[in-house]
Amino acid sequence: MAQQDQRGRKDHYIPRGYLRGFIDPARENLSKPFWKLDLATKEWTMESPGSVGWKHGFYDYAESHPDLENPEKTFKRFEDDYPSHRDHILRRNYKGWVKQHKAFLLGYMQMMRARSPLFIS
Repeated sequence: MAQQDQRGRKDHYIPRGYLRGFIDPARENLSKPFWKLDLATKEWTMESPGSVGWKHGFYDYAESHPDLENPEKTFKRFEDDYPSHRDHILRRNYKGWVKQHKAFLLGYMQMMRARSPLFIS
């Protein structure tokens, strides 16, 4: 797909795998299992993790520079691997998490910081 065709896509700045960690296990089979608070209206709504934490064209700046890779591609490993790390830590009740997962989690948090709207602006 040409780079122009990718402009304006739905870019997540909060990974969906991260958001899924905040879902009550009793609600995980629902189509909208995630509770979201709208700060402006102070109302709670039920959402899917894919419907929050994104903006159209948030990473479009990457296509204007040929040396930059789109952040969605750059951070794919972190997004793909996070759920298994989280699940392993929880299964072991946090036992040994520092030794086994610290390096990954530090990299993951750097990814979260780098894709934040506050960092980009």
